[in-house]
Amino acid sequence: MSIVEDCRRRLWNLPDFFRAHGESIGLSWDAEFICFSAAEGEERVHWQQGQSMEDDPESFFQDLAEQVERYSGMHGSSPEALYLDVPEELAHSYMSRLPAMPPGELKEACYWELAHCLGEEGEGIEDYETGSLLMEPDERMKTDGEQSPVTEENEEGELCWLAALPKTLTAACRRAFAQAGLPAPYFVLKKQSADSFSDGLFIDGQPVKESWDYRRIGAAITLLTLLLLTFLTGFDLYRTVALSTRASVEEQKLASYRQESKEMDIRERIQAQIQAKQQRLTKLSDGALPWYSVLVHFGAILPEGVALESLSLSQKEGLIVEGQAVSYDALAGFLQGLEKDDGFFRQKPVLEQSDLAGQDSGQIVHFRLSMGGKEKQHEQDQRDGL
Repeated sequence: MSIVEDCRRRLWNLPDFFRAHGESIGLSWDAEFICFSAAEGEERVHWQQGQSMEDDPESFFQDLAEQVERYSGMHGSSPEALYLDVPEELAHSYMSRLPAMPPGELKEACYWELAHCLGEEGEGIEDYETGSLLMEPDERMKTDGEQSPVTEENEEGELCWLAALPKTLTAACRRAFAQAGLPAPYFVLKKQSADSFSDGLFIDGQPVKESWDYRRIGAAITLLTLLLLTFLTGFDLYRTVALSTRASVEEQKLASYRQESKEMDIRERIQAQIQAKQQRLTKLSDGALPWYSVLVHFGAILPEGVALESLSLSQKEGLIVEGQAVSYDALAGFLQGLEKDDGFFRQKPVLEQSDLAGQDSGQIVHFRLSMGGKEKQHEQDQRDGL
C-alpha cells in the first residue's frame, strides 16, 4: 500500500476515531461451560468451576475474570463493556402492576414496591442492588400466560419487572474484575425472548449508549486549540522578530546613508578643489606639448633602422623631428607608421629634407620632417585636395 493510499484510508476512517466503539461481551455460565457472546457470534469454553458462587463468591468471580482475560488475549482485543447474565435463582425477581405515571415517578414507585416485596421476605432493600424494567405490551401477554390473558385494551396500569441482587455478590464481582484489569460488568437478567445479551433488566442502571466518544472529541478539540494557539503565538513571534530585524536593518541603512552623505560632501569638496587645481594647471600648460607622452609614443612606433636625433617645436612648422635611417625603406616605414597613427598624431608628417651621408658602415639617410605646423598643414591639405 502506498503512502497516498494509506493517508486516504486514514482520513476516510477518521470519523470512526471519534465514535464510541469497542467490543462488548456477554457472559453466561453453568457448571461446565462459559458462553461468550460477542458481535461475531457465541463461543462456549469449557471450564472447571472451583467454588460455587453461593459458597465463595470471591474465588468464583476471580476464576470467571481469568477466563474473560484469557478469552480477550486469544482474540487480541480488550472488551469495553461486559454483561453478566445473572441466573434468576440468584436474584429476587417480581412482576408487579403499577398505575400509569411519568417515568421518573414510575421508577421511584418500582423501588418502593421492590422494598415492600423484599420486606415481606424479611430482607432489607439496603442490602441489595435493584433494577426495574417496564414490560412492552407483547411481553406482558407472554408474562401473564394462559391463566390470566390480557390485552392492551383491558389491562390497567403498567406491568413492571422488578429485581434485586445481593450487594455481596456484586461487590465481589467488581473487585475480581478490577484486579484483572477488566471493566466493571453490568448485571443483566435477560428476557425470555431476548436475542441480545444486553436486552433485559439491568441491575443498578443500564449503560448509556453513546454514538460519539466525547472524551476523544474533547481531547481532539483541546489539541487543535493548543496547536492553533501555538501556531498563532509562533507566527506572532516570527513577525515580531522579523519586524525587529527589519527595523535594525533600516537603522543600519540610515546610519550608512548618513555616513555616505558625509563622505559625499567631503568628496565633492575635494573634487571641487581638484577641478580648481586642474583648471589652473590647464591655464599654465595651455599650448605646451606633452613631451613625455611624445617620447614614449615615438619609442613605441619607431621601427628598426631609424634613430631620432632631436625633437623641437615651432609655431610655424609645428613638431620638428630630425634623425637618421639606414635606408630609405626604413624611413618610409617610419613615415607610414606616423600616418597610420592618427589617434595620437592627427596631422600627417611632412618630409622636409632627406640626404645621404657616407659613413664607415655605409650610406646613412639624414631626414627632417615636421608635423602640425599651420602653414605646412595648409599646404598639405591643398596637395591632398589636388
